[in-house]
This record gives sequence, C-alpha cells and structure tokens, in this order.
Amino acid sequence: MENVKNECLWTVMKMFIEASSLKSTMMAYCQLVCLCDPDRSDPYKFYTSIRGKLNWWKVNPLWELLDKRFAQVEYLNQQAGKNLKALVVGAGPCGLRMAIECAFLGAKVVLLEKRGKFSRNNLLHIWPHAKEDLKSLGAKIFYPKFCVGSINHISICSLQLILLKVALLVGVEVFENVTFNKLIEPEMNSDGDVSGWKAALIPENHFLSDYQFNVIINADGKRNNIPGFPHKEFRGKLAIGLTANFVNHHTEMENNVKEISGISYFYDSNFFRGLEEETDIQLENIVYYKGDTHYFVMTAKKQSLLERRVIIQDFEEVSKLLEAKNVCSENLLAYVTDVANFATNNSIPNLEFALNENNLPDVAMFDFTSLFSAENSSRFEQKHGRPLLLGLVGDSLHEPFWPTGTGIGRGFTSVFDAAWMVRGYGCGKPILQILAERESYYKLLTQVTPETLSKNLKNCTIDPRTRYTCCDNYLLPNQVIQLVSSDVNLRTNEQPSYSLVQSVSLSGEVKFEQRRTLFNWLQDTLAPYRRRLHDLMALFDSGVILSMIICRYRRQEAKSVVVGSPPKCTVNVELCYEKVKSLWGVEAPDQKDHYDQVCEYLSEIKGKIDEEKPSSPTVVLVPAQAAFSELKDPVVDGRVGGSELKERTDAGQRGEDVDFDRRWLARTSGGDSSERASARKLDPGLLQTVDGLLRGKEKAKVQPKSTVGKLNQSAIMEMEIQLKNPHTARRRQYTDHQQPVLSSKEAKIIAEKTAVLKQRAQNGFQLTNDRFQLIDSCIERLDKHLRMADTSGAVGVAELAKIHAVNIGTRKPPAPLPPPKQKPKLSAACSYLQEPELCFVCGKPAYMAERVAVEGLLIHRDCFRCAYCQCCLRMNAYGAERLENYGKVFFCDRHLKCSLKSKVEELDKNKLHADSTSQTTERVNFALGGENVAVSSSEETLFEWKISDAQRFNNSDDDDDDDDNDKSEQ
Repeated sequence: MENVKNECLWTVMKMFIEASSLKSTMMAYCQLVCLCDPDRSDPYKFYTSIRGKLNWWKVNPLWELLDKRFAQVEYLNQQAGKNLKALVVGAGPCGLRMAIECAFLGAKVVLLEKRGKFSRNNLLHIWPHAKEDLKSLGAKIFYPKFCVGSINHISICSLQLILLKVALLVGVEVFENVTFNKLIEPEMNSDGDVSGWKAALIPENHFLSDYQFNVIINADGKRNNIPGFPHKEFRGKLAIGLTANFVNHHTEMENNVKEISGISYFYDSNFFRGLEEETDIQLENIVYYKGDTHYFVMTAKKQSLLERRVIIQDFEEVSKLLEAKNVCSENLLAYVTDVANFATNNSIPNLEFALNENNLPDVAMFDFTSLFSAENSSRFEQKHGRPLLLGLVGDSLHEPFWPTGTGIGRGFTSVFDAAWMVRGYGCGKPILQILAERESYYKLLTQVTPETLSKNLKNCTIDPRTRYTCCDNYLLPNQVIQLVSSDVNLRTNEQPSYSLVQSVSLSGEVKFEQRRTLFNWLQDTLAPYRRRLHDLMALFDSGVILSMIICRYRRQEAKSVVVGSPPKCTVNVELCYEKVKSLWGVEAPDQKDHYDQVCEYLSEIKGKIDEEKPSSPTVVLVPAQAAFSELKDPVVDGRVGGSELKERTDAGQRGEDVDFDRRWLARTSGGDSSERASARKLDPGLLQTVDGLLRGKEKAKVQPKSTVGKLNQSAIMEMEIQLKNPHTARRRQYTDHQQPVLSSKEAKIIAEKTAVLKQRAQNGFQLTNDRFQLIDSCIERLDKHLRMADTSGAVGVAELAKIHAVNIGTRKPPAPLPPPKQKPKLSAACSYLQEPELCFVCGKPAYMAERVAVEGLLIHRDCFRCAYCQCCLRMNAYGAERLENYGKVFFCDRHLKCSLKSKVEELDKNKLHADSTSQTTERVNFALGGENVAVSSSEETLFEWKISDAQRFNNSDDDDDDDDNDKSEQ
C-alpha cells in the first residue's frame, strides 16, 4: 500500500510540475494536498509536511533551493510574521512574488485573483537580479527553457505559473475567480466585540468575506480599489503602442530568426525607411522577442494608422481616437502582419495569430501618452484598536515603460522593499519609522536600473542594503505623519501604538476557521471530479455539491439521484435532500438560499461522515482516461452528478487535458509516441485497485488487460503467493478466466495478423546449418581476398608506388564541384539582422536596455567614462570636447575645467603608456573618415584617434597584433 501511495504522489507531483494552465495547476495541487494531508496552521509547517512526503530525486533540487530561502537570516526563522495575516490582491508576477515573501516571513497569506486563467502572452524583459532571484526559487525546474537565448525574457503566463507553483508549495492560499471590491472597516457589535479589517468580495457569499487581516498589499495594476493612494500623471506627446503575438511552431526557420532587443528611428533609420517604402507603415521603434510566441511591440505614428485605415476617424482626444468603434480590426491585423514579415525578412512562413482569453487574435493597441505613479507607497490605518498596514507593489505603484524592461525589474524591487516593510511591522518597529524607511526607498525606485543595483546578485535579499548601492537618503518620521490614519487623537510626532495580537476578533476568527475547514473538506470532495469550489451557493442550488457528496461517500446510492448520461445529465435536487436525510439523518435547511443555514447543513453532513470514518482516506488524481472517467467525474455507470457539470467537448476544445490523455495512453499501451516519456508507467489494473482502496470499498471486477512491463520484486513475490493459493481471487482470475467475446471486426483483424505471422514463420525459420551459411560464405570470400598478392604483403612498397603512379596517369580528373550556393543578401533595411548596433567604445552589441545615447553615439553605461580619470559619467554631469589629434573626448565636470595643456599631457601619457607596455586588454575599432584603424588601448579611454596619429602607430601595432590578441584572451 505504501508503494502504491508513493506511486500516486510522484504521479501527481509530476502533473503539478508540468501543468501549463491555472486550472490544471490548481487541480493537481488539490490532489497533492489530499494525498499529503499537510499541517495548514502556518506556511512553514505546510511546506515541511509536503516536503517530508515527497522524497523524490526529481524534486529534491527544488526542496534544497526553498530550504535555502527559508533559512535566510532576514526571515528570522519565520518568526517575523507569525502574528501577521496578509491579503494580497492580484496574482500577477509581482502579486505572486509578494505572497511568497510574506510566506517566507511566516505570515498567513491569502491571494485573490479575479481571473480564472492565465492568458497573457506578452514577453517580459528580465533584469539580471530578477533572473537570479527566479532561479533561486526553482524556475529552471518548473520551466527548463527559462531565460534561454541571447536576450533574457519570458512570457507573462509562464512567469505567473512558475511563481504560482512556488507560492502554493510554501503555503500561500490562492483563490481564483474572486474579485476584491473594497475594504470594510472594523465595527463594534451589540456585545461590544470589535471585528477586524475585512474585504468585500465578489461573490459576496465567499467564505473569505469573514477573513480578518492586518496587512493588505495591492498588486492589481492601475485599477486600485484601496483608498489613500493618489496617483500623479506624467504626460508626454502622443504615443500609440501596438502589441501582437504570433504562434511559435518552433521550426528550424523560426529558431534561426534573430530577435530585436529594441531599435528606434534615430539609431537605425535605414530599417524604418525600408519599412515605409515597402509597406507604407511609419514606426518610431520596435521590439521583437520570441518565446512561447513571436512577440512584437512597436510605437506607430498616428498618420500612418490613419493612412492604412486602422483608425477610421481622427480625434483630438486620445480616448475617442482609440475607441473600439473607431478601430478597424481587419486593417489592424494586416498592419502588424506586414510589420512582422518585414522585421523578420519574411522568415516566418504562415504567420498565425495567438489567441487571447476571449479566443480572439492577441493584438492590442493602447495609449501610453501618460504614465501614472503613486504619490506614496504605504499607509497605516487604525480603527477601534485594529491596525492595518497598506502597501502597493508592481504596476499599482509605478507604471512601467516597456522598451526598457522596467516592469519586472522595478516591480520585483518594490516587492522586496514592501517585504522589508512587512518584516519591520511584524517585529514591532515604530510605525512612523517603518513608513519613513519605505518611502525613502520608494524615492530611489524611479532611478533603479541594472547598473545602479548591487552587482553581488547572489547575496541580494529583502534587506535594501544588499540591493541599493546608496541607502543614506532617509526621510524623517515626522515627514510621513500624513500617511497615518487613526481614530485616536495623536499629539505631534507621537508614535501610534499597535498590537498585532489584538488585530482580529477572536469570535470572528473561530467562525472563519470553521468555514475554512468546511471549504477545504468540500474542495477535497470535489477534487477527484476535477472541480474547483468558487461559488458555494450556485453549486448548492443546482444540487452539484450534494450529488458529489453522495457519489463520493455512498457511491451505490448515486443512481437514484443522477439521471441521464454524459454530457447530458440532470440531478434531482429534492431527491438529494431525501437521500441525505435517509443516509445521515440530516434535515434539509428551511431557507435553502440562506448562506449561514447552508453552511450549517453541510457542516452537519461532514460531521456525520467523519463519525462513520474518522480517518477518511484521500483520493488520487488519475490521469484523464475514458476507462477511468469515474475518478474525475461523479460517474455511476455512466451517469454524471450535477447539471452544473461542464459538458464534455471534443478534443480540440479540451486542450491541455486531451494532450495529457494522449501522452498517458501512449505510454501505458506501449505504442509509439512523439512525447518524451519522463514518468514511470502506471498499470491500469493497479490504478483500479488504488481507487477501490482509497474509496474504502471494493470495486466491481474488471477484465484484466494484457500488459508488458517490468515488475518489481515485491510485485512478483505477491503474485507467486496468490497463484499458489487456489482459493484466492487472483488464482481464479488466471485459471478460470473466460475469454471476452470478440466483435466481427476484431476477429477479422486478428485472423489477418495471424495469417501474416504464420507465413513469416514458415519462411523465416531455418535449420542450424542454414543460419551459418551466410557467415561461411563471407569468411570464404575474405580468405580468397587475403591470398591475393597485393593484399597479402607480397608486393613491396616500391612496386605499389609504381602501380599507383600508372593509375594516376590514366585516372580521369574528378568532376567539377557545383558552385557554392550564395546566401541571399538581406536588404539594407534589414542589415541589423546581421550587424547589430555596437557600442561606440567597446565595439560589443549595445542592447536598448543597457545603453545610453550620448550626442548621437551609442555607448554602454559602463563604458561611459572620463578620459582623464576613468570615473563613470552621468548624463547630467559630463562635458565633451573635440581636441586636435584626439577627436571627441568626454570628461567629468571636475576635469572639464582643466586647462587644455593638462588634458593633452594626460592623454599623451595614456597614449605613450599604451604603446610602451604589452599589457593590452582590448583592441577597439573606431570608424574615422571611412577607414577602420586598429588601436591598442590598455586604459579603455574614451577618445578617437585622427588618421594621422593612427598611421603613425600602425607599423608598431601590426608587429604586436599576435601578442595583443593573446593577452586580451588572458
């Protein structure tokens, strides 16, 4: 039995890791929880419960990574958040990342997501520190293709799935299809009991409406329903953005297409001129990434959209200009298709649009003329002695600018800052000090770039001192007093006191825990039927919940309450009430639409079932297969319980479940499959046995399938014992088994195959002497060949040379080789595909996210240095001069004021030092007057050589080329 359970655990864990949608992930997670039965009292106990029961070599690397994160000193052994109850709104990348950090701190975390699936295909640019952080959470285990390629990026959907799986494993409670509406302040009832802070949700009767929390983090984007966070707007000139996602079939041609990290008209005008000449499309910039999809994002000019009839009528107001009725969808699709074909040089045949959540082409047009930013990132409120810490992260805090990849880079940075704030709050630090520190780091957030963050990526934590290079610009506590709201009058500069232990109502907490226990029990009941409990009242009114309870715990009684067969089936609701009364003696509620009475009714049923079976066995999610559909649907002899159950659709609509069915069936049947087999094969007979054991009753006998596989030693010994006993069921099964009646078609197929095999046996069987006849003939020919003079060594080397010389004279010349195929030359407009934009200083590719434009030149931020002292320069603190014999030279403000003589002397010194020493680290090619001159540079100074000086050093440079190259490699 233990081996069976381990087999099921590994199967479910594999399904959880490989799940590619929100629904399949949550279903696998429910089954995992059912099998492991973890301790849900706090996140760390939950994690250790699952970890202890899944000692599998494939997931052990994941446990090691998560153990390392839990053990970080900043989390204080999960004691920093032991009194915290957090509510995170929004399951985007930043919301999920925030929930994970709260769980690492030891807080109880509830995450709300209003959508029912992850459907955003857009690709996100990943900064180095975010990439390292995700790898430390096990991103490579859940998504092996993470950040593979020349540019680090990942789709939003894939990133959400990675973080969702990590969040679920560390104890975060995730609820999809639940919308946060508003905050509900604490109220005092007639008994004088004060409730804690709650949330108004949709659906209104969700059990989380009773959840009391003392921390709320909003991560749902610009739509912010939490008061007290005004936004300021930064407006610019009109900017219309377009995004398009095309299906990536991962063919060889598609894999060879080069990505575009980001180009604009100013830096590559040839590309945009060629685009305009060929397609009459005018763009300002464009980015192309490829991952799960081919992702294009561009800024289009309004006049171009009007000329191509994408926008029907011109308006001054942007809201009217981009209104749905003013946009022609067909012309929009043709517009982005032409851009995609030109940008890829027509290398992607048959462009096919990916579909969004509405099953429409994933193309969007939006306005980013104005960007929004919150005026403050945190608040503190206290009503009737109940404290609440409020915070914003991600796009809710600062709207990103997509060409520079700030969405995840700055979003994750804001998450870590907010987690540090929550840590201080849980440790009892003065609230004004917490808010002052949080707002100080928020002032630095807009300046965050990959270059300004700490280079020690592996040691970055939620502590800001490990991430920011400068942490001295703190606000004073008296400067953030306006961020505190309390119903108690405070004196000037007085610190408001708060108690996290008294932040919730004890009676309300008891009621919530009862509802949560009931919800978890119902969810476990629905788990084997592949259903999730979202709206309790809707499922109860239709009879789905009662029918599933009966099917789950009284399967033989389900025939009387379920009528019909899938996909058309109905439930007799009144008969369900009668059946529940006869089985467990529980009367139906008087008001069946009253939420509290329904919960009491279901709680009574749960209590009766628990009394009958105190240790009710769990169920396991069997791979979806027609032969075992009763394990995933409430099926009794082909009948499904519940009119609310989703109707079965064809394979094209079932999507992911069908893909898994096909893989699983191919593996168990021994047939060929294009899918890579990465899991152990499960015996269908074993699964039938498991189902009967876990449901607590014997199943009807099924006809055994003839399988060919490798049995372990314990299974062989068990089978031998049972076969020796003539009274066992298995003995009778193997001795008295009757062959099933075959259909005419099956009999015909078997007869044909038998005839073929018989003929092959007659022709193919040989006697022992016949089988070695071919070998004997080969040996005889080889012996004759060795007896020849020229192969036995009788002919000397000199004679062989003469023979070959004669043969060479009479040999015909070889046929001329066909001319080499000329690769098609790319147009000048697409020259960037072969020649990426290079840094003016180091000559390496300069991507848009890591470069600056200095007076028309592209330079890496790290290469932008003073030619005098080699210090890093800033865009607002530098000067440029064009000196004789040196060209354009950049200086810091300090050395810009130096005399011309001192500057020339310093440059001469650097030049002579470079010529006299052989410690050259790099050779930089500068384009001067149409000629490329190789210049040795050990100090990597930022200046250009004139042609005359370059010619003077050419001779000595040519002699030392080899030495320079060797040393540059060192």
